[in-house]
Amino acid sequence: AINVGYFTSKKVQTLVEQGKAVKEGILYVIDLEKLGYEKLLGAGTIAPQLKLVVSRCSARAADKVKAAGGEIVCTGSSA
Repeated sequence: AINVGYFTSKKVQTLVEQGKAVKEGILYVIDLEKLGYEKLLGAGTIAPQLKLVVSRCSARAADKVKAAGGEIVCTGSSA
């Protein structure tokens, strides 16, 4: 599992440079499953606008991502 607070602007930029994230318009798209994470949790704060693909996420994590102007693509069930 990984927390939303992990995704600072600097960390997201590093992921883009490593080819692990892609910028689409104003959103940074990150497939957490490809990074080895199956669940997104809500601890921390999130600044960049992200589109996160993950199999499971907490409601709190989804709310925080959406409040920051991003979106969640949940490929499994929310928990």
